[in-house]
Amino acid sequence: MINWSLILAFLLVVALVSYFRYGAPWLRAKGFDYYSEVNLALMFTGYAFRDEKIKNIAEIALVVVKGLEELSLTATEKHEVAIVELSKELMNEFDLILDDEALDLLVKLAVTILPPTHIQS
Repeated sequence: MINWSLILAFLLVVALVSYFRYGAPWLRAKGFDYYSEVNLALMFTGYAFRDEKIKNIAEIALVVVKGLEELSLTATEKHEVAIVELSKELMNEFDLILDDEALDLLVKLAVTILPPTHIQS
């Protein structure tokens, strides 16, 4: 007699492996929307804003990270300085105070947008 539980479990495993092997990379390759990622990061840390404010926050984060890219600091030091600068800019621009976790996520997202600064040969 055929054990349908084993067959269904096997099909489920095949479907999950196929999704993570082929489906997820294809979906990621379709486009990275920086603003929706910033929105998700802010919602993940407990903040919710209107779209215009999210776009402004994302632009400020990107400008801060781009400005620090030319400094001769280590990556960790740049990250720490970017968090402080982003906090100052958001306070000055929107009178907005975000916690360190939210600022950390915003800086990390902004760094993913930047083009590589070194060329491997």
